[in-house]
Amino acid sequence: MKRNTALLLALLMLLLCSCADGAGKTAQPGTEKPAVEEAKLAEPGSRASELDGKKIIFVGCSYTYYGGVVIQDAYSVHSQEARANDPGYFYQLCKANGAEVSVMDWCYGGHDLSDLFDGHCDANEKEKGHDHLADLVDRCYDYVVLQEIQVPGEWTAEQYRDNVVSIMDVFRAANPETRFFYVLHNGIVGSYPTAWKESVKLIEDAGAVLVDWGTLVWDLRKGYEDIPGTGTVCRKNSFVVSQSKDDGYHPNLLSGYLSALMTYCAITGETAVGQPTAFYKDASADPYFDVDAFLEKYYSWDNPATSEDERATNFVEIFESEADMKGLQMLADRYLAMKCKLHTEYTATFREPDGRIISTVSYRYGDKVKAPVMMEETFIGWKKTENPDTGELVYTAIYRKS
Repeated sequence: MKRNTALLLALLMLLLCSCADGAGKTAQPGTEKPAVEEAKLAEPGSRASELDGKKIIFVGCSYTYYGGVVIQDAYSVHSQEARANDPGYFYQLCKANGAEVSVMDWCYGGHDLSDLFDGHCDANEKEKGHDHLADLVDRCYDYVVLQEIQVPGEWTAEQYRDNVVSIMDVFRAANPETRFFYVLHNGIVGSYPTAWKESVKLIEDAGAVLVDWGTLVWDLRKGYEDIPGTGTVCRKNSFVVSQSKDDGYHPNLLSGYLSALMTYCAITGETAVGQPTAFYKDASADPYFDVDAFLEKYYSWDNPATSEDERATNFVEIFESEADMKGLQMLADRYLAMKCKLHTEYTATFREPDGRIISTVSYRYGDKVKAPVMMEETFIGWKKTENPDTGELVYTAIYRKS
């Protein structure tokens, strides 16, 4: 009995010494075991505080404000003071997650980016010759979100890339740390010049993150994609207004929410799944979000050339369906993964320096990667490499040289 007790006490003392030694020991330089990093897409709202006090400007056309990402201003409103503190969906999403940001609405209907930055507007007779660039007195922003209406069909991809880069340089001159996001709307898929589409990759290479809500909406309305987990049928009028004979692309509140959501997630690195939606019909935030008034105004045209009544839309029912919204948010994550290099799932592989696989595990971004326990005393830590096209991570074991 005494022998067993003594053995037990010895084991306890050994364990205590081991814990104390591990707690108090300072690793020698170069022998630290770095923690395995958390992945990119975090939980909803978990990174919203990083936006507190930040300044964001949306530069674009009616494809931005029709869906309520920002709220439409009159052509005659040119001053930044009057266009500041925009209460659109992007701001509402930030606010719902606890972040207070300053949102500038620099979106003018019918204007392309050149109209806003060349110093001589050609958008329409009322604006012809106006110098919008001179109005942009404060050019210091943390985030710039660009959305284009159209470009000259004769432009090459390189010409358009250079045009966008010159716009980015306007903001970089005021703040070299500005981050840029180039938003692709649903009008680009069916009707825009090939060179314009080709230029998108060049714009990405120039330092802008792509936010492609347009292809997501197009694929759903065309039936190329289904909302995961539901049998909801999406058509054109699920995402696009029917206000006039010639209006076949302008977003409604649902596609506007998707645009704001995907931009927010691209900026913060948060997952779209679980993001708030309740504010979508909050008319107290802005009268534009009065759903009944929106339906009456923007679903008034019934195209006789179609078999469906285009005055009817199911976007309200989709908003009110928890399953539908979760499915759309899942798709938002996937389309961000395809276009923005923000991957919803990835593989983490741990291997020996000679390439032998220790373990391979699939993760969702936002989860912590759990490294296998290494028993070798010479083990120091892991060297991480990432495949930028697939998001796959490889951790290679590092050992101390004897």
